[in-house]
Amino acid sequence: MGILACGLLATAPTRAAEPDPQVVSVLQHWETTSLTRTREGLFVRTLQPFLGPVREDCLLQRFTWSILSDSELEAVPTDSAERQFSPGVRISIDSDGLPQSVVIGQLHKSVRDLARAEIAQVASRESVSTESSIVRVSYNPTAEASLVNPGHARIREVISRWVAASKSAKAVRTSFQRVDYDSVIEVETHTTGEFVFNAPFQGMYKSVASPIPGTTAGARIGLNGQSYVRLSGADLMLVWNGRELIQVDLTARSYEVHAHPGTPREVLGAGSFDATWQTLIAPQSALPLVVGLVEKEILSHYEWDLVADNQTAIVLRGTPVDGPDAGLYTSAQVVIDPASFRTRATRMIDIAGSKETYHQFQYQVVSSDSKSLGEWQPDLTGFQRAREVPGVEAASRVQDDQPPAPPLTDE
Repeated sequence: MGILACGLLATAPTRAAEPDPQVVSVLQHWETTSLTRTREGLFVRTLQPFLGPVREDCLLQRFTWSILSDSELEAVPTDSAERQFSPGVRISIDSDGLPQSVVIGQLHKSVRDLARAEIAQVASRESVSTESSIVRVSYNPTAEASLVNPGHARIREVISRWVAASKSAKAVRTSFQRVDYDSVIEVETHTTGEFVFNAPFQGMYKSVASPIPGTTAGARIGLNGQSYVRLSGADLMLVWNGRELIQVDLTARSYEVHAHPGTPREVLGAGSFDATWQTLIAPQSALPLVVGLVEKEILSHYEWDLVADNQTAIVLRGTPVDGPDAGLYTSAQVVIDPASFRTRATRMIDIAGSKETYHQFQYQVVSSDSKSLGEWQPDLTGFQRAREVPGVEAASRVQDDQPPAPPLTDE
């Protein structure tokens, strides 16, 4: 839903000339079984968050496969961008070729546990749905509950240092590469852009279309064996000044101004309008897990696993279980620089599991002094202001002599 959820520009993958016939047989079996409404079909579908669409052509294109033993396969992403999040996937199988467990770096998951978790998550969503189809999401930053296993001291340490690095960075300017994949319409879009954060609630997100190579080399493979259509993404600019969100149409040279709604934070995920504001109310919510991190929210709203932890990168995999993100994403993956503990890349998968967004960052400014950003707000001279969206209720309209309350709080 929000602008964001992911982007990394991948290098062209290289597919093995002749995959092992045994591997092909297993992948074909997975594809057929995944389409059934059986327990076995559910087990195979639990691989999707780790491997993407469970289709033979997709799996052969996205991974280099090896047979480690009669009961274990290994899949290494051919795309260097994907390898940041998943350096290699080892899958144990039974005598029928059905998956039993998944190992990615230091992350080990039983397929039965994954299936139970998926069933529980669906049941949880259904239990909170009301007759009006409005889902009220709890969003309590003071909650002390932590979904990090107490035995995972290293995960807690990584998150604490990641949050501390974020808190010290009051002024951030970074360029990024972004790729969006939509497996329903089999399209991938590419953009490059700039992100500015001026704590606590000011900033800018700007993306522009990237040129697309004339060849389909490197494109993902769809269900029918055809490459995804590669398109340049849409131009986009959003500016937050602490009181308003300014949405700029660079092509039409126009902009809209949206005053922040006077809605308590606890109901920011309650309905369709508020869900939009939950995502766009501040830079740190529009581009999640990059800046403005709050440790209590990181720990209570996600269940975290440590995928990789070495001198090259720290990789966390989070499953949203509470808060607004639980209604937007099924998975959040983060690559953290082990030296600076800044977010190097993010991969967000939407609630339906059909859209992925990658961002990869290159920082220009990371400072505790906002003056180090220089002039970052766009010059809209010559741009025409469009009329406001009907129905927007803002606190400032009720009492013009008082500014609206800050949209979010770290406390």
